[in-house]
Amino acid sequence: MKKPLTQMERVSMEKYVDHSMDIRGFKSFVKEHRENHGVLYRGIRLHESLIEAGEVIEHYEPLLSCSEDIEVSHVFALNGIVPEDIVLEKLKELGLDDTHFDDIYHQFKPVVLELHGVKGVRILDYLEDDYEYASEKEVVALNEPLVIQEIHLRKTRFNETYYLLVATLLGEELEEIA
Repeated sequence: MKKPLTQMERVSMEKYVDHSMDIRGFKSFVKEHRENHGVLYRGIRLHESLIEAGEVIEHYEPLLSCSEDIEVSHVFALNGIVPEDIVLEKLKELGLDDTHFDDIYHQFKPVVLELHGVKGVRILDYLEDDYEYASEKEVVALNEPLVIQEIHLRKTRFNETYYLLVATLLGEELEEIA
C-alpha cells in the first residue's frame, strides 16, 4: 500500500499548482489544445529496464476515467525526483547494496508518453535534460488523485507545438483525465 503524502509534502506542492482552474476548466483546456495542437504528452521517469520504444506501458479507458493497469504508476516522480524507496526497491531487486544508490538513481530516465485513447500509452521519446520550454503553465485537477504539476509548451524545429504534462500521483489509483 502506498504511503500517503505528509502534510509537509502537500504544503510544499501547493506552490506548484494553480487552483484557479477547476476540473471543468482543465478538461476544456485539454480538449481545446488537443484540437488545436494534436497529441498531449505526459512526462514520467521510468527505469531504463522498463523502457522500449513503442512499448505500451498502460492501458486506460477514457470512459471509465481510470487506469486498468497501474503497475508502473508508482514511478511517477514528485517534482521530477525519483522517490528514494523506488531506488532502494530496484537496488534490492538487483542484489546491490546502498553504495550503488546514485548509479541506480540515474538509470531512471524521463520519457515522453503519447496518449492513444483505448489503445494505451506509447513511449515516444526520451526527454533531454537540456530541453528548453517556450512557456509553462501549472494546473491542478481539483478533487482528483492525479495532480498535473506542469504543462510545458515546446516548439520543435519544424515549429510544431507539443504539450508535456508532468504528473504526480496523489491517490491509490491513477485517474486519467486527458
